[in-house]
Amino acid sequence: CGLWRIVLSDDPLPPPRIEGPSLGVAFALGLRELLRHPQSPRPSWAGIRGAFYGLRPRTAVTGALGDGEHLLKISGMEAKLLTARHKGLRLVAPEANRPDVAHAPEPGDVRFAATLKQADRYARQFRTGRMVIALSLVAAAALSGLAVQYQNAEEKTRLENAHRLADVSQNLTSSDVGLAELFAVQAYRQHADALTRQALFRAVTASPQLVGSVRSSGPISALATASDGSALLAGTQGGEVQRWTVTTKIAGSSQQVGRLPGQVTAVASDASGDVVAAIGHEAVGVWKGGSPVPAPVLPAGQEPGAVAVSPSGRFVVVTTATKTFGVPPTAWALDRSTGATSHLDLADMHSDPDAIAFSDDSHLTLFDGDAYGTWEQLTLPGPVRTRGSTLGFGTHNYASALAPDGSHFTYTNRAAALPVWASEGSPDIDKPALSARFPEGSPTALALSRGGSRAAAALGTTLYVSRTSAPDQPPSEPVVLPGAGTVPARGLAFLGPSGRKLVSAAGDVLNLWDLDRLSRIAAETTVVVETSCNACPGPRVAVAPNGRTAAVLGGNGRTLDVRSLDTAGADRPPAEQPQSLDKEYGAVAWSADGSRIIIVSQDGSAQILDPRNGLRVTGSWPALPNPLQLDDSPALLQFLPGGREVAQLDGSGTIRIREPATGRVLRQVAGPRDMSPTVGGTEAAAQGEAALDRLATHAALIKYDPASNHPEIRVVDAGTGRYRVIDGKDFRGVAYEDDRLLVQREGGDLEVWSPDGARRLGTLKGTPGTTVGPVVGKGLIAAIPANENTVRLLDRPSGDVLGTLPIPAGPKPGSTGLAFAADGTRLVAATEFRQAEDDAGEGAGRLISWRLDPDSWISTACTSAGRELTPALWKQYLGSDAPASLRCTP
Repeated sequence: CGLWRIVLSDDPLPPPRIEGPSLGVAFALGLRELLRHPQSPRPSWAGIRGAFYGLRPRTAVTGALGDGEHLLKISGMEAKLLTARHKGLRLVAPEANRPDVAHAPEPGDVRFAATLKQADRYARQFRTGRMVIALSLVAAAALSGLAVQYQNAEEKTRLENAHRLADVSQNLTSSDVGLAELFAVQAYRQHADALTRQALFRAVTASPQLVGSVRSSGPISALATASDGSALLAGTQGGEVQRWTVTTKIAGSSQQVGRLPGQVTAVASDASGDVVAAIGHEAVGVWKGGSPVPAPVLPAGQEPGAVAVSPSGRFVVVTTATKTFGVPPTAWALDRSTGATSHLDLADMHSDPDAIAFSDDSHLTLFDGDAYGTWEQLTLPGPVRTRGSTLGFGTHNYASALAPDGSHFTYTNRAAALPVWASEGSPDIDKPALSARFPEGSPTALALSRGGSRAAAALGTTLYVSRTSAPDQPPSEPVVLPGAGTVPARGLAFLGPSGRKLVSAAGDVLNLWDLDRLSRIAAETTVVVETSCNACPGPRVAVAPNGRTAAVLGGNGRTLDVRSLDTAGADRPPAEQPQSLDKEYGAVAWSADGSRIIIVSQDGSAQILDPRNGLRVTGSWPALPNPLQLDDSPALLQFLPGGREVAQLDGSGTIRIREPATGRVLRQVAGPRDMSPTVGGTEAAAQGEAALDRLATHAALIKYDPASNHPEIRVVDAGTGRYRVIDGKDFRGVAYEDDRLLVQREGGDLEVWSPDGARRLGTLKGTPGTTVGPVVGKGLIAAIPANENTVRLLDRPSGDVLGTLPIPAGPKPGSTGLAFAADGTRLVAATEFRQAEDDAGEGAGRLISWRLDPDSWISTACTSAGRELTPALWKQYLGSDAPASLRCTP
């Protein structure tokens, strides 16, 4: 017997000779193994099978091979059994030798085979260790694949849901801004990408005059405001009366004033909102400071129709009617100083009054706006009728309103012109004293401001506010406030005496609007920036490195003002007066640490100012050598990375690298020869007409070419002084974005070029007819279109239009300067002063700072929405079950 092992060796000496018939089966099996699994670089099924089902270790095979595959009997089995027993081996032997092992100590150690195929089967086994490892790897790979597939499917679902939420938000901006904000926040939180970022931005910038919203305890059925604008009140269908204190925005929580047994039909207060009165169909309630006090005593059968409180809170007046035909309405007046209730039958009124307004503590006006248009004025104590008349509105009366001071009233028959009459003398229905312009339609609610100076109408889910005008004056276009929701009758009112704020109700939500507000994501203040000449550039704006302060250089270059951009600082006047400059300056820049401001003039001299010490001059630069006295207007002043050098680009294309403290020129390269200054000097470049890249290695300027009679762009290499020309007829602006040159075309294309202007790399959808810009920030590009009072924002790198931001109208095109904060989270605009219709004289310009980071947008959306999403709303708009948490605020 031989215990065999086949060895492939390169040894030149032959292996020891092994022979004998008992080796036949063993060698046959060995040869079969080699031939069955030949070496190959390519995998095969046989190779894989051999890896998991191979020759059994510690197994001995003996037997002679006869004709075919039959095993023949061999001799010496006792010795072979002893050897196998001693070595602990399994022995595979011919079937013919079975009788020889009758006395084997452990018969289980022997397997008998009649054929080579049987012997091969007994000599093999499944390699369970390998199989377990392989199956484990396969299972792990399968589970990993399933996990990845599940994760991909989950991510795909989140992406689809986020985009659906973004679509829902954008569709809601015209009907319910607060709800649009809530859905936009959910979209961005589920998946932040260009689409959800756009939806979030457009939600928080939709209807920019919307200050914010609050939620009442139930659907609102009546609305009123305090005459001083400090409070607003609401009554609900459930009978609750609530009060909110108003400052710059609606307070986050309300005060429960009181409750009536049924729906509140009207509510009123004194000038400060302290004394509150409310009526229902059969009840009257009066409260002071949130506590109930005596109300007017009414006889049984009297149904209240209108209520008012005098400015001091002394008088509470309620009008009532009975169901008895021919009995006139009655005015009941409670004198809270005496506790007595007096009354007056309103025999001259053809129907029940539906509105009451006090002009002062002793005079009030009653108005029947839902029927004939009868008005009466009463005097208190009394009450005593002093005057009144009937206009005869007719049957086509869709809505009416009485001014809060009783001075004017109106109604609509769906015409575009809204007539407004004064409550004095005998007004002629065909000759209203004033009128306002609105779209044709049936408003659900109307409101007039004190003195009748403005009118508001709710049509659909949009509010329209228009200045009233006399018949001989051109009508004013209305301000459009979309996204107000469906406003009920008595759900619209002006807030305060100015006529610039108003409140609307929709369902259980109150919305506060401010016509002077430009954005919910902005802080606004005044800035001294004088109106510049028509040929002068607009204001130059520079933002401090920390993004919290802005310096504004007037377009004429004669004033410099520095203002805080923080909300707290924006409402406060500056501690120091703006700086009047000794001559014209053309460019402004902050030092790298924000401790100094440098302004440079056309002779190359500069002043270094301390913004924290009243713009005190702490240093200066001398004028540059100029023997020919040819002035070169500075176009840009830009600190280089590290803050140790500052680059100056002049209108001639000359690039100078200067030392910030002394102004010493460290190196310079002259611009194109045909751009050199002449006797009249170089023309001051408007924003967007000149640009420097980040390292000041290239400069781009727009120059008018007399030879071709159209502008061209010169790109100057600061290292060599050579320049390239980008030709064209419709350039509007240039800017550098990192290592790319952006070229704005008149038609709207925003071309992307290599920094040296040698190759055009692509085209984005820019801003047609740009008057200011493009201005580049981190991830954003801003520009002001011609004839529009908006800033258009582009998202980078997608190139999609993110949205627009409103800016004040200036006295001329290009009256606004733009600048981004270094981290791109703020955009600042300074607009020159323009006298408005109701301005008496000179004034200051306006400085606006928008927050452009999504975290601040989310905070604004959650605050201004004044409510939370509910599972019912989620189901209504998305048709699926809501997630576990719908909270907007973290």
